[in-house]
Amino acid sequence: KHEVSLVIGCTNGVGNNITLKLLSKGQQVIGVDKDYLNTTDSNFRFLKCDISKADNFSSCLSAIDLSTVKTIFFTAGVHSTLSASNNKGLSIAEDLMKTNFYPHIVLMQEVLMKRVKVNVYILASLSSSIGLPFQQAYGASKSAMQNFYESISYELKESGCSATLYRLGAIDTGFNAKGNISTERASYNIIRLYSKSIKKINGKNQISSIKLAKAIVDYSET
Repeated sequence: KHEVSLVIGCTNGVGNNITLKLLSKGQQVIGVDKDYLNTTDSNFRFLKCDISKADNFSSCLSAIDLSTVKTIFFTAGVHSTLSASNNKGLSIAEDLMKTNFYPHIVLMQEVLMKRVKVNVYILASLSSSIGLPFQQAYGASKSAMQNFYESISYELKESGCSATLYRLGAIDTGFNAKGNISTERASYNIIRLYSKSIKKINGKNQISSIKLAKAIVDYSET
């Protein structure tokens, strides 16, 4: 019986709020993250995993009985505002791809090879379709992920699965600061400007991480 939800990236931001929302509904949740989520809810099972390491992530998925999983929420990701022309640009781009793109291939291999029927909900980004300043490497990693799901959607449909992408714009999830993989001072200053702008926009549109999580969970139940 399909009754379990899998949240990849359960500890922070939207993923954390999705996890808490599901648990508040009495659902069984498996959470995957490299940082521990402190909860005593008996319906929650935590698996510590660094998804940027393909072998680690593959082993983690193998420890899950995917035949019991009804929905998968993939919210994990990292960010950098360093320009691709920076002297560390290639290294940053590689690190972004290891978290923002490659794990999705690993996940879909497991889903399709094991012939399980699940609905997958993925956090994408507006920068996957629109070029934004200082977002070259990050935007490229998100574009790769989006194109991957658009391409594999035909195989998923034949297998009785579905993939839904949410291309997020300016929503204050804390991702810009907590998800930044660059330690450069210039990147830190750009992050501050981005975060300030996002908070200003959010003050007008009233969209929060909690509201977004609720909307995604509600849609997954329709």
